[in-house]
Amino acid sequence: MRQRLSWKLISPRTMHAPTGVIRFFSRAQPIHDDIAESLSRQVLQEIEAQGKNFFENQENLRQIEELKKHPSCVRNLIGGLNFRDTGLKQPCTALAIILKIGRQYPEETIRLLEKAIKNKEAPLHYLCELIYKINRTTGA
Repeated sequence: MRQRLSWKLISPRTMHAPTGVIRFFSRAQPIHDDIAESLSRQVLQEIEAQGKNFFENQENLRQIEELKKHPSCVRNLIGGLNFRDTGLKQPCTALAIILKIGRQYPEETIRLLEKAIKNKEAPLHYLCELIYKINRTTGA
């Protein structure tokens, strides 16, 4: 039996970070990616507020496990690398989550990171470090 996916055009959304604007990209996506997009936005808000303390909350850990099922959320999480570090290591927390997803889906994550480098979406040193670590740990 053949399955049909419902498609929906997602409009562009933006979220203002202390150092600029985080862009949530628009493209045609399966509807189930709406869940990943809203979850990734919620995670970004929590990272901005809690920083490295994000990992101490069990609910946040459950959210990460849910995000790991949707590699497309990496393009939203890349925006978290632009957060201003207020001593709570917000960009490093976003980096750690992207790395977790990248270890599970290395090819897609590296492709999104390379696209982010090309479009200058985040600091180059974070993006290059992520690509290096994903390549080193997965052999992608």
